[in-house]
Amino acid sequence: MSKFVLQLDWEGFEKDKYVHTVLEDNLLPDYFVKCRWFAGKIRKNWRLKIIKVVRMTDEEKQFFFSIINVKYPEGDVETYMFSLSFVQNDIL
Repeated sequence: MSKFVLQLDWEGFEKDKYVHTVLEDNLLPDYFVKCRWFAGKIRKNWRLKIIKVVRMTDEEKQFFFSIINVKYPEGDVETYMFSLSFVQNDIL
């Protein structure tokens, strides 16, 4: 499992387009190509787009389920459900 560290407030993450862009452009592509389940790892020039994020809570814990589209230059699109969770810096 990979760990990324962002210094951001996760309140409102579901709608924060800036954070989505950081994830789409800088963090998730590298993570996806390392995942066995990602079908497009051998293809070139694909782009990730976070389509929808839903927050789930369990007592004090927060989880995010995101729908992510991967678009290829040929026009193909794959859709993935991707879960995210965040921990406070002092817990790391």
